[in-house]
Amino acid sequence: MKNMKLSVAIILTLNIIALILCQAIQTVSYDENAVFLCAKHMDSFDYIDRTEDEVLVASKVIAGYLRGLNGDEHLSLIGLNDKEISHMRDVRGIYKTINTIKIVAAIITLIIIMLYAWKKINVFKFKELRNTLFIGYLVPIFFGVLYLTDFQGAFIKFHEIFFKNDLWQLDTKTDLLIRLMPEEFFVSGFIKFLAYYTISIFVIHICSFYYVARCSSKMKKKGV
Repeated sequence: MKNMKLSVAIILTLNIIALILCQAIQTVSYDENAVFLCAKHMDSFDYIDRTEDEVLVASKVIAGYLRGLNGDEHLSLIGLNDKEISHMRDVRGIYKTINTIKIVAAIITLIIIMLYAWKKINVFKFKELRNTLFIGYLVPIFFGVLYLTDFQGAFIKFHEIFFKNDLWQLDTKTDLLIRLMPEEFFVSGFIKFLAYYTISIFVIHICSFYYVARCSSKMKKKGV
């Protein structure tokens, strides 16, 4: 029974991690102003060959496309060519998968917590969850090492793994998308993603420590 409860705590932890990871990716990627703010920070409107207003519109259209609110025709209107639109179609497919993973993780997490709340079925101990949540810190450590050692290499390897074509290999001379979203844009987004995830898992972990301490205090008062 003890091993089963530990296994449930591990499963719950992994689903919480997956849920936060997916939400972190979506939160950063769905920011309608991200592309525009990056361009403004770098003062790269001349390099992009678009006005501030045009980049702002493009920023909102791209974010809306990833969320499934805009179609291919909207990407065409902001100046993306067929190759870029095809690549964005592949990217949106990945985001659909991420959303599915998030929903599944949320459902599993909710079921386990509901079973825990129903005292008749004690599926895990919160003390075990508090301990297994330390696993969550492996994510920022892993990605942090990638960032500090070879971000560009990791970025290229990511595309080679998740894309079955070479449409992601864009040319700054002919493709607007790579000018709108240069390496600095992805570095900034990566840092925001790591910050969002790390803060979220830390807050949840602190809450678990507080809950365990509170329960222990109540048990001592009852003389258990």
